[in-house]
Amino acid sequence: MKVLCALIVALSCINASLGDGLKCTLRPGEFPFEWRDMVDPCTKMLEAQVKTEIEASMTYLAMGAHFSQDSVNRPGFAKFFFDSASEEREHAIKIIEYLLMRGQLTSDVSKLLKFPLKPIAGEWSSGVKALTEALSLETRVTRSIRKIIEKCEAPADVNFNDYHGFKVGAQFTFALAAAFLAQTVSLHFFSSSAASQALRTTLVDPVNGNLS
Repeated sequence: MKVLCALIVALSCINASLGDGLKCTLRPGEFPFEWRDMVDPCTKMLEAQVKTEIEASMTYLAMGAHFSQDSVNRPGFAKFFFDSASEEREHAIKIIEYLLMRGQLTSDVSKLLKFPLKPIAGEWSSGVKALTEALSLETRVTRSIRKIIEKCEAPADVNFNDYHGFKVGAQFTFALAAAFLAQTVSLHFFSSSAASQALRTTLVDPVNGNLS
């Protein structure tokens, strides 16, 4: 056991000493770059969105794990959040693939994720609390995407205009699902006044802030 502990400590020290040496760094290829026409602000916002999507994924993963505990035992909630975590991770992957396609990730791809990455919380007092928080998080993610669209459309980037449609649609799909679930659970467990307030909280348009 002592040998194992010593080995773990030694590996930790080696990892710390190597530092940036363990990063995946690509040497730029000898290719013409005239075709790389994305403006820098648009690129930076898309790179930042990768972290936003991964953090959302980790939050939904934490929610799924919370509701999977035997002391909580809400398999329906767990499945919803695990599926949502996978979807957010897929969004991050699609953004990375898009940046690669446009020739924007040519070196030091580790800059996309600044650690530590962590979920918003580790436990939730009820399903409604988790759904309301998830809807709020998804609202922030959607607004971030809209800002990216506005920034990237400014130079009339036709290629980006063709790309961003799938993302907005996916965000609204999640928002509607979360709002519907929160509405259903609220009406089932709360008094009418509390349910009314829960409905107003969960049925807000994630873009314009209006009741849907």
